[in-house]
Amino acid sequence: MQLEIIAFYRRLLHYDCIILVKQYRPALKAYTIEMPAGPIEGNEAPDMAAVRELKEATGFVGVIKKIGPVLAMDPGASNCSMRLVTVEVNGDEPENWHLKSNVNNERFREPLLIPVSELLDKLRAFAAAGFIIDSRIDAFAIGLVMGNHSRKTKIPTTLL
Repeated sequence: MQLEIIAFYRRLLHYDCIILVKQYRPALKAYTIEMPAGPIEGNEAPDMAAVRELKEATGFVGVIKKIGPVLAMDPGASNCSMRLVTVEVNGDEPENWHLKSNVNNERFREPLLIPVSELLDKLRAFAAAGFIIDSRIDAFAIGLVMGNHSRKTKIPTTLL
């Protein structure tokens, strides 16, 4: 089973950010923009796996806020499943003050901090620059924009 981590970076008197990863994917022959993710190893608990994967992918240490149910990743093509785990990273803690790049098995990974309020616009800019955006973070960003619009106007939105 796989984990996808929705990690929020919070600092006092700063905008909340979402932590993403820019990573080269040989199968796509391109860099992707995606959420930190990775496998649950052996009998590892999902919360422990999420903390480990976030640290490996970004260097950040966070606190688990929510573990979602088992979800299908691509039910038409495979039996792979995943869980979404929400993590909060306290940016005021010294261990979380600096982004930490990670080179692992020739996969270049670079953590990115994107203000939550700018997420969809930043993803569109990355796509225009030739990066491939992971569908899960794109769907999340669209949902944020639609939810904010609907909450402000009290009018249901249509797909952007």
